[in-house]
Amino acid sequence: MKKHKIFGIFTFILAAILISQSSFGQEKFKKTPEERAQHKTDKMTKHLSLTDDQQKQVYDILYNQATQMDALRGNQEMTKEARKEQKKAIWSDTDSKLSGVFNTEQIEKWNKFKEKKKQKHMNKKSSKKHNKGNKKQK
Repeated sequence: MKKHKIFGIFTFILAAILISQSSFGQEKFKKTPEERAQHKTDKMTKHLSLTDDQQKQVYDILYNQATQMDALRGNQEMTKEARKEQKKAIWSDTDSKLSGVFNTEQIEKWNKFKEKKKQKHMNKKSSKKHNKGNKKQK
């Protein structure tokens, strides 16, 4: 009887830990468009030395992007491919608007940052493909 009680308590504690861990992982997606725009604006301000006027303009552009992305995610009628194309269009539009706000030096830094991010994404993507290939061979 005592073993069953201990096992029950252990199971309850384990379940509570697993539930709390899964909720931590989902928090980053619960940020509002305002929070996401502010976070990105702060990072850009730090790395690109934005002026106060530029910060306001960048925030407005990024807020617009975030609200468009939220609307896109909420649209269940679109196909995955159509959603992907629409995201690319939004990113492209945002990038061109941001380039209009930045000076020459900031544009260079911004382009270097995007290239690093793209390389990191491609490396991650290729390692995933490589790992899938290894799993299939086993």
